[in-house]
Formats: sequence, structure tokens, C-alpha cells
Amino acid sequence: MHAITSLIHDYGVLAVAVVVALECVGLPVPGETALLAAAMYAGTTHDLNIFSVLITAAASAIIGRMVGYFIGWEFHWLLIRYGGYIRMTEARIKLGQYLFLEHGGKVVVVAQFVPILRTIAGLLAGVNMMPWRRFVATNVLGACVWAASYGYAAYTFGHQFRRLEASAMVVVGIITAAIIVFGVVFIRRHETQLIAKAQAALPGPLDVPQRSQRSADLAVLFRNAIGLPRSAVNVELAPNDDYTADIAQSRKIAQNRTLGPIDIAGLPLGPGPNINAPKPVKLSRL
Repeated sequence: MHAITSLIHDYGVLAVAVVVALECVGLPVPGETALLAAAMYAGTTHDLNIFSVLITAAASAIIGRMVGYFIGWEFHWLLIRYGGYIRMTEARIKLGQYLFLEHGGKVVVVAQFVPILRTIAGLLAGVNMMPWRRFVATNVLGACVWAASYGYAAYTFGHQFRRLEASAMVVVGIITAAIIVFGVVFIRRHETQLIAKAQAALPGPLDVPQRSQRSADLAVLFRNAIGLPRSAVNVELAPNDDYTADIAQSRKIAQNRTLGPIDIAGLPLGPGPNINAPKPVKLSRL
């Protein structure tokens, strides 16, 4: 708490923005503590405007969770390809997508008020391909209510709210743990019926995001950087990815002509010299 207060004293709402955003992206940093510390700092010193603190915290939480959502969405193919190593079969992956399709909005809103869930909610929503419009709406709602309620309470009651909030978090943590345990037990006991509902709601094969080419490029870049063999990162791309088709067409064209200068992507920047062209003949004066 003291370290966060020092950062707020030195950098103001910028410190709040960075810490809250990083927590909502998926990093284990004290975003809620930053909000409470900034609100209490604004209430005791009046060096910060409380409305700027609340707006900054809400906007940072929204943006950070959006980043986490797109990271989960972008690397969803990893779960499909390697999920079997952690017993995540295709049926269970589809079950997760079904649960977020039906109840993802509740999860995103409630997770904003629970420390651990607040950190991973965006990633889970992205990995399970929650519809982005519903995610954006519930993300904005949860972040605004969280920042306004917690921030203004800390601004009004100061350190007294901090003590009450610590006790409340213990109660909320116990309730959350009980709900998670109950949910896991319920899903395991009714997994067959839930998977049948998921198959009916989401028929056909698993849907791989169209943006998989970018994450595949990152995987190949990582493999080349650390010197892994080609088989270590074998990425299958979506067959209807326009980006993949463009790259394949460009490489096919490049193979059928003499190459000129090459850029870092391996594609020609322009036509090269034709080595078979006749050399110019100099005419000597008679």
C-alpha cells in the first residue's frame, strides 16, 4: 500500500492507469489497491481530483481487459491443438464456449469485484470465444460500477473503508471459493448432459479464429529466435484465412521470376536483374 501511494504521489493518475490496466490484462499486480490508494489520497490531500481517478480506473480496466480478451482470442488455437495434454478434449473446449455463450456476461461483471477472477476474466472470455459485443458491454458495465463504488467509498470513508474492505474481501473470497467448488462439482456430475447441450448449441467442428496467422507468425518467430527445430512449433492455419492466401500467392509469384532485393519477410521488393539479357554492344568510332 505504501509503495503504491508513493507511485501515486510521484506520477498521479498515470500510476493508477498502468497498474489497473496490467492487472486486467492478466498480470498479478494490485490494481484494486491502486484505485483505493488513489481515492484515499485524493480525499486526504486533495492533490488529485476524485473524478479523474474514477474515470482513469474505469477506462484502464476496460482497456486492459479488452487486451486480455484479444490475447485469449488470438491464441485460442493453442488450446485446440495442445489441450489434450491437460485433458481438454474437443467436447470440453466446446463446453467452455457454450458456458461463456450463455453465462459469460455474468462472469465478466462479477469477476471485476473478485481479485483473482478480475485478473483472468478477459483471457478466459477470449479463449472461450465469448461474443465480443456482449463482452464489451459487460466489461464496460462491470468496470464502471467497480471504479465508482469502490473509489467513491474509499474517497468518502478513507482508511476506515480500507479496513472494512479487507474484511469484506475475506468473506467474498470464501463465497467465491465455495461457488467455484460447487461449479466444478456440478459440471463434473452433469458433464455429459452439458456437453450434449453444447453440441446442440454449437454444432460442427470447433471454430478457429481467423486471426490465427498472426499468432502462427509469432510462434515461428519464437522458434527461430531460440533455435527450436521446425517440428517443435508446427502450426496449422485456418484454411480460409485471406492473409495466408495472399502470402502463398506472393511467394508463388516470387518463385517464377528473378528476385531483386529481399525484405525481412522474404518477399521481393522489386524486379531484379535479368541475367539472361544480352549485354549492350559498344560501337567504336571508325
